[in-house]
Amino acid sequence: MKITIKEIAEEAGVSLGTVSRALNNHPRVSEQNRRRVSSAIQKLGYKRLRRRSPHSISTSLRNKTLIVVKLGMHRALVQLPVVAQALHGIQEMVTRCRASLLLADCPDPTKALNSVSLRPVDGILIKTAMQGDIVNSLEPGFIDWLKNHPCVWFMGRPAGLPGDAVGSNDWDIGVLAANYLAERGHTRLAFLSPKSGHALFERRQAGFRAQSRKLGVKMSSCVGTFQKSTLPLKPANDLGIVQTLLDRILNAENPATAIFVPADSIATLVYRALSERNLRPGRDISVISVNNEQAIVNALYPSLTTIDVQAEEIGRLAVQQLAHRLGSTTFSSTMERNLDPVIIPGESVTQLPRKTKE
Repeated sequence: MKITIKEIAEEAGVSLGTVSRALNNHPRVSEQNRRRVSSAIQKLGYKRLRRRSPHSISTSLRNKTLIVVKLGMHRALVQLPVVAQALHGIQEMVTRCRASLLLADCPDPTKALNSVSLRPVDGILIKTAMQGDIVNSLEPGFIDWLKNHPCVWFMGRPAGLPGDAVGSNDWDIGVLAANYLAERGHTRLAFLSPKSGHALFERRQAGFRAQSRKLGVKMSSCVGTFQKSTLPLKPANDLGIVQTLLDRILNAENPATAIFVPADSIATLVYRALSERNLRPGRDISVISVNNEQAIVNALYPSLTTIDVQAEEIGRLAVQQLAHRLGSTTFSSTMERNLDPVIIPGESVTQLPRKTKE
């Protein structure tokens, strides 16, 4: 019977993220937790799938030319810290493997082929907008170009497009947020997002809703009204929409005590909207977010509780997956690899007092 890392986490008494980091020799794992994971592995007889060695990855990529394509994204979206972290992970791994890296910025997907077709490349790493009709915006020739090369999407792959995918486990992000809030006594939760139709945000919302229902806590969704997305996609920065959604939460008959937002950049707008109402995160209402973008998180007070999607590791793993494709003589079915999310506690989520029975 196959042993899962979830069973290892339960046996060791640690999170899934801790197990994942321990298995990957991440420096952020304490020696105590490393020993607990190791002991659980030995006790359960866990056998890890064979991974390619750093040497074989380097061999597959050496002297190869790779291209990173940024597709359908406004420059302001590309510059978000979470995207920059993933790109840093890619650049670090490519440099380590002595490969060459090209960059193609294609904000207009209808003209993407002109930006990439004249460059001979061995493999493709691609990040795209996860909102809007990106698939039908692409020229058939661009899709053929993808099919003719090993291709790995990082941080989201639109349905219907070829290639492997490496990203975060967005459903589990929502589950983790619901568990974290419920464990701290919050039984009235809300999800807030100014963007509708964003694939990653919708998965996080769905996981949050499903886990809230499982835990028996109330959960409401406040999402911006649907508007046809135009490409290139821009970040969610409309404070007015966030204020309207927040007022809907605060003015409910039984208002939520905690809000889950799907990205740190949106959390900054929530902080601003709360401040304008003389409310403080962690004191008047709890806030939990996603991405662990330090450039954003470090500027917020009180400190933001966020969920680390391991963006830099996603970038590294995307390069490793591309090396796997380049080193294979046959192309198997499409693969998807997701990293486990990790809670980074802050002061924006408070522990509610336990109710005592009379």
